[in-house]
Amino acid sequence: MKATRTWVVIANGAHARFLLNDGPGHGLVELRDLDLKQDHLVAQDLVSDRSGRTFDSNGPSKHAVDPSSDQERLEEKKFAGKVVAQLEAGLTENSFDRLILVAAPTMLGDIREKLSTHASDCITADVPKNLNHFSNAELTAYLGKFLAV
Repeated sequence: MKATRTWVVIANGAHARFLLNDGPGHGLVELRDLDLKQDHLVAQDLVSDRSGRTFDSNGPSKHAVDPSSDQERLEEKKFAGKVVAQLEAGLTENSFDRLILVAAPTMLGDIREKLSTHASDCITADVPKNLNHFSNAELTAYLGKFLAV
């Protein structure tokens, strides 16, 4: 009987790690060739110049106009798209049978929003926590209830 392959994705807004569990007794193996990193830039690095200024409706004074979008948030959503692209490619290549998502809550929502129905059906657990700082051994212990490690 073929062992059930489970991918575990550990992600936040700037880094995603992909790990594989090949069945009981195999633990988690990092798939280093799939790791994604993005420079975590703050808004001042993403927006090229100062906010615009406009006249006040009640007189000659001026005030700043806030940008219409949060650039940091947009970058996080783009990064979530890259994570989903990796997941969809893995699914197409039959690289996994089950999927466990561990991500910061907003990133988890962004990933789930972009996943196809077929990929969503593979999810056996999702953990709304940022565990990118955990070692593989700590992750194995933490996710033991979801995996046969």
